[in-house]
Amino acid sequence: MKRTLKILLMAVLASLLAVQAVCAEGELVFERGKQVMLFEQDGVKLTLNGEVQDDGVMSVQLSGVLENKSGHSISVFYGGTCNGWSLRRFVLGNANDVASNSKAKTNLSLPYEDLEVKRYADLEEANFTFFISDSKTGEALATIEDVRVVFSQSGKAAMTYFEECPVLPDPTFCGAMYQSRKSGMIKVNGIDSSSAKYTYTSSQELRPAFDEYIQALQKMGFTVSGSGTSYTISKGGEKLAKVSCDKDIHVEVLPGHANMTASGTTPQTSAPSGYTKKKLGDTLKTDTMQLRLTDSGVTDRVNSYEGAQPSLYFMLEPQNGNRFLYLKGTFKNAGSREVDIRHIYAQVVVDGKYTYEGDVHGLQPDGRDFQNYVSAQASVGCYVVFEIPSQVVNSYKSATVTLGFTDSFNTKITSAVTGYNFDYCDDVFEITLGKTETATAQPSAKGNDAQSTTESGSDARGVITFQEIPWDSTPKEARKILFEKGYVSSRHVSSFNDSSTCMLSDGASSFYELAQYYEKVLYGDTSFYDDNKKKIAGYDVDTIALCYTYGIKNGKLDKKTQKLISVNVELNAPDTDAAMKDLLAKLTKVYGKPDAEGYSSYVWHGADDSMLLLHDFASPTLLYSKNNNKAYVQQMYAELGYVADEDDVDGL
Repeated sequence: MKRTLKILLMAVLASLLAVQAVCAEGELVFERGKQVMLFEQDGVKLTLNGEVQDDGVMSVQLSGVLENKSGHSISVFYGGTCNGWSLRRFVLGNANDVASNSKAKTNLSLPYEDLEVKRYADLEEANFTFFISDSKTGEALATIEDVRVVFSQSGKAAMTYFEECPVLPDPTFCGAMYQSRKSGMIKVNGIDSSSAKYTYTSSQELRPAFDEYIQALQKMGFTVSGSGTSYTISKGGEKLAKVSCDKDIHVEVLPGHANMTASGTTPQTSAPSGYTKKKLGDTLKTDTMQLRLTDSGVTDRVNSYEGAQPSLYFMLEPQNGNRFLYLKGTFKNAGSREVDIRHIYAQVVVDGKYTYEGDVHGLQPDGRDFQNYVSAQASVGCYVVFEIPSQVVNSYKSATVTLGFTDSFNTKITSAVTGYNFDYCDDVFEITLGKTETATAQPSAKGNDAQSTTESGSDARGVITFQEIPWDSTPKEARKILFEKGYVSSRHVSSFNDSSTCMLSDGASSFYELAQYYEKVLYGDTSFYDDNKKKIAGYDVDTIALCYTYGIKNGKLDKKTQKLISVNVELNAPDTDAAMKDLLAKLTKVYGKPDAEGYSSYVWHGADDSMLLLHDFASPTLLYSKNNNKAYVQQMYAELGYVADEDDVDGL
């Protein structure tokens, strides 16, 4: 009876699906910023939320939510056609094992190369087939065919405008690219005193998009002077910007044009009205969260822990002479599902002039890492952090912090004009800070740390190097130093690239890994025990592995350029445990107490993002490196369009 009923119900559902497919034809239109449901069957529902990731690297990604009320743990796959090209069968993003009675954030990827497209604007229509199976048994549960989607605004992307010059559009409407760098405009006594500089990057060739941008500006009535790859943009006799193109597109917006207006543009330089006003110490409440911020201040460092300092922790440090303006408090997830607090919108306007976007980080008692995900009904300590130039934050008089929340904690949406787009939020709050409300102490820099960076950390130590070999040295330069100091018997660089012995670090105490996934951009010069002639700290040396990155020239790998980023020294010790204790004591004499430690690992940070890691990798090992050289190598991979197959388990 149960089996028969199931068959009958599936038949009914199949007929309903057929009706839906007919009705949906020509009606499933995907448009940025708008939700569209692709299907709902047997308790499984897929909705796209209108968010598009289009960075030109691998694929256009359409974000959404998968809801599973099927009674099974499920996996969802999709295939079909797009723009007339066959689409291989892919697993729906983050949908490989979705538990029953749960939701999952997901994305539907459309590869550029497979579909012969360069950007979202090139997408016209797709016809998808979705396959739902039991993730535990592999049993096929449902097949949903003929889900036809038409992509709106397929010709051009919508224009966005520079905040510093609201009449001037940025170049993103001309091709698949993303803003990779920005230096903000500095004001003195309320007057613009410097330019705002933007860089736009893509894995695609950007020269055609640049030429299109110049032609479009001319058609819009701007005066364009210059030639080749460098132009000046003017309007009404006023110079507005300088634009240029090498492998990237660069736009320098000149000061003094923030109040310019033109028909057809509606620049928004301030947050919309209607936000809920709160004070520091008030509780911010929505249907899905509670947030109480009790402290604020300015600091040079934020740590991942609360309470007693753990042996291993993460830290945030500002760059380029900036400082952090922070708010600290407690976040509670009042909803029924896990949320990612990084998706809280955070923006601050300092002295009514300067706008900065911020991030939210959760804290844990043991503090090994920042906590991003908060379970339903759970609470965590948290920081709201803004990185601001020192000359601004050290002398500010007031700051207005805007915090926005979506009910489902969706990924944040940004605008080129306003930064974070609070129009997508369900609830928005404003907290105004006066200088008197800002804590004078810097709790993260000196409070719960064992040592301050200034007193005994990176600044006091100077730059950490191996045998005084400057970072960014070439292989010949480094070999020459080691040979002259008697550490190696040969001044000649290895005739083969042995990058497999290179190690990368993310800057934390016990985090290191072999660089084998990134061999395309690395050069390794390794000297083994028979070439190593001088002891280090009283121990024979098994291996000295010097790791270099190649350069990038005109968007391509330049193997003629090689820069030193790490040195990995493996020592020969008959008793590893005893040697580790001995080396720790000796390194402490040289560099002071370690900044942090993990399991059989210790780290010292130096100036200019240098570091030294002592760890037990089969034998006592010293890793000298530029701090977070892994991120640097990954960035190179992205710029060159490479993919590191760290998760490739094919054939296992």
